[in-house]
Amino acid sequence: MHFGKIVKNVAYSRGLSAQDLAEILNLQVSDILFLYEKKAWTLNNIKAVSYAFDHDFLKYLEFSYLFQML
Repeated sequence: MHFGKIVKNVAYSRGLSAQDLAEILNLQVSDILFLYEKKAWTLNNIKAVSYAFDHDFLKYLEFSYLFQML
């Protein structure tokens, strides 16, 4: 699971650019582009984008954890 790719896909499917997400999260565009490239995200970053998109990104974390346990 690659959180950066998941978030990037959701953003683009909603018509949001990296600039749009940077403005929503009060970050620099370079920070967003860096996060898009990261496979693992901190829980705080996952919560922030979940809130910004009104989308439960934590479900991907829970699914990944469950899969690793099998």
